[in-house]
Amino acid sequence: MSNKRQRSESDFTHVELSDVTESCFQLVGSGKFLTPRCRDMSVPILVVSDVVVGSVESLERGDSKVSAVILCTVEETRAQGFLRWLRSIDADRECKVLVEDDKLVLKVRIMSNDNVMLFDRHASRISDVDGALRSLQGITMSCALELPCVWFSDDVYGITINLLEAHLSTDIRPPTCLISDECSVEDHPLSLMIEPSYVPFDG
Repeated sequence: MSNKRQRSESDFTHVELSDVTESCFQLVGSGKFLTPRCRDMSVPILVVSDVVVGSVESLERGDSKVSAVILCTVEETRAQGFLRWLRSIDADRECKVLVEDDKLVLKVRIMSNDNVMLFDRHASRISDVDGALRSLQGITMSCALELPCVWFSDDVYGITINLLEAHLSTDIRPPTCLISDECSVEDHPLSLMIEPSYVPFDG
């Protein structure tokens, strides 16, 4: 018989990014890492729609506990409440949040490919998460995010974000290499499809 407490649906609250207000979350704990909770102490699952993946960096090296990091952007107008909450956490430290070209840049971690669910635009689960991650750049997706902690250093603070689930709005395609004569690029392009599992300069 397991002694672990079984979590029910009521332990979690799904919060759309656009619905976050400055008083939506509270921080619990003490020290340099505080945990976001909803006002009823449930665990927030942040739901973000229509984010655009800018880049994916694999971190499978050394003793890193993070498998990959996805940098993605969302319109700042849809994240105003979330930004106000972040910036209100600590008046004595600078909030490490990046906004570029009126877009909020989210740095989303993948702790383990086995714990992340990816679905294509037909709602079918993608089994090869590792292969899919290498082709996510430029893809639009909606995702469910975990907010495990807000971290603090002497002068700055920020929020850690983990990916739980993503639904891709556009198809993943393997990288395409275009080979053509410079004088007739538009007339006779040749396309070479490269296997998504191919890693340049890797042995």
